[in-house]
Amino acid sequence: MPLYKTTIPAANDRISATWRDLRNNFGALGEIFQVDHYALDDEDADLRGRHIKASHVTQSADPTTAVGERAVYSKLNGNTVDLYMREDDSAGAGGTVKKITSDQYLDVNLRLEAWAVVVITRDPGTLNFTFKVAEQEYEDKDGVVRTRRLASDNVASITQIPSSVAEWFAARFAFSPSLSTADYIWSLTSFQKQDLRRQMLSARPDATYSNSVTAAKLDVASTTLSIGVEDGDDVYRMVLKIWTVAP
Repeated sequence: MPLYKTTIPAANDRISATWRDLRNNFGALGEIFQVDHYALDDEDADLRGRHIKASHVTQSADPTTAVGERAVYSKLNGNTVDLYMREDDSAGAGGTVKKITSDQYLDVNLRLEAWAVVVITRDPGTLNFTFKVAEQEYEDKDGVVRTRRLASDNVASITQIPSSVAEWFAARFAFSPSLSTADYIWSLTSFQKQDLRRQMLSARPDATYSNSVTAAKLDVASTTLSIGVEDGDDVYRMVLKIWTVAP
């Protein structure tokens, strides 16, 4: 790896004399950036600059955090290195340190509390969407063909809700009975049909947690505005999974 030089170019340097150093600096920056990242000139344009993994230098003490800032870091725990998280405002009333791993394994016991595979369709010429839990046919032990719903029993409904200008659609998952807690981890995954574009799915980014993420509901949105399918066709399917910490 070429050495990155911080002192070039100087104000009185000639380009003809320092161009090699400048080129080496660009090369050094590119190689440094590739640590834990895809290269800036990766063949796949969608991967350029994205994370491959996150490497943490082992700390000897818990780092400080400002108001509104959280830190994830590794720290020596006896003879092993574990992952920690420190809440914001370490100099004030906050700054609580939470251990994420134990002997280098995740220090949590998660359970899958809700899940659903959802088919989304759009009315022709409108932005009216229908959300339906997917179904699957199967043959029981007596040879009778039956249909099962691809969702946990507590997913009561998925309905369209008003969306913001930046959202392609917004939808609400309603849970009945409610989840055991509002402190849960969720994942939203889309998968393609007929070469459709993947959507950017998330909890509604312009809403507060208390409004979007509760034990009774989860409000989600897609922020990709172009899908490129015929009206009335399946837009795509999405999979919701919700985990909570087992007692």
